Amino acid sequence: MTTLFDFNNRAFKAFVESAPVLCLAADRDFITTYVNPFYKKIHNITLDEAVGKHIKDIIGEEGFNDNLDYYRKTLAGNIVERHGSFHKLDGSIHHYHATYAPIWKEDEVVGITGVVLDITSEIEIEFTNKQLTAINEEFEKAQSELTKLASTDPLTNLYNRRYFTEISESIYKLAVREKEPVSIVMIDIDNFKPINDTYGHKAGDLVLIKLSQILTDAVRKSDVVCRFGGEEFIILLPKTGKPYAKVVAENVRTNIEANTVEVNNDVAINFTASLGISTFMQPEPEQLERLINEADEALYRAKELGKNQVFYEDQ
Repeated sequence: MTTLFDFNNRAFKAFVESAPVLCLAADRDFITTYVNPFYKKIHNITLDEAVGKHIKDIIGEEGFNDNLDYYRKTLAGNIVERHGSFHKLDGSIHHYHATYAPIWKEDEVVGITGVVLDITSEIEIEFTNKQLTAINEEFEKAQSELTKLASTDPLTNLYNRRYFTEISESIYKLAVREKEPVSIVMIDIDNFKPINDTYGHKAGDLVLIKLSQILTDAVRKSDVVCRFGGEEFIILLPKTGKPYAKVVAENVRTNIEANTVEVNNDVAINFTASLGISTFMQPEPEQLERLINEADEALYRAKELGKNQVFYEDQ
């Protein structure tokens, strides 16, 4: 049988000598009998430093021991493939994909050949890509956190007034284009200053948090709830006419009245809120501010009429 490195074939010799892969041959004692130019280049050695030397003198004892079982399988007559890595003699890490094949002479294995593809750069690129992916994920997470901080109220986790101004413009324009009704509900806690004065600002914060939870539970996913400022809140209800807006507002009012806030486990605070509603059945362009102002006016009418109630101008 012919061997893999039969250089009597000139075309084959030219291929092996010019191939951008590492090619080597060694006898049964692992003494190197041939390396191609690319092998010498990768390992930064001369022909004299390679041929006639033990394989471990070229790739290091760690690399040799790591491959020894594969070499032995090859000497037993098998063709073996494997992925591996080792520290080269200069200390750098070498990643490779290798195919080892036996060298036959008649019916006896007299040595091994190895065709080794250097994939170090591919591994490094993959590692770099993973690092970049991780960095990008962290960056996106940080961006998301910053966006959240910029758009939400830190105490209640509701949207803040700045975000409400942006999103309400888009929703209102859509309502105008689709000729669909849109409603606003304004909410203001009754007698909030006495709560702060009597129980402290921590208690006031707990009241604001409780109200935000009640509002969140009362609306649909398509609705927008915002802390508008201080103890004032606002709900934007797209595709909503007066009847459903009144149902939402009254539901919010009764839930507020039915809830208490515990302070220091020994004081339970009851509080109420007044609500005002404004609805445009056929919204017109550039009238969002008017819709909000009318809901605000309705809110203060509810205050004037005794608080803890919902007011709608046409009720």
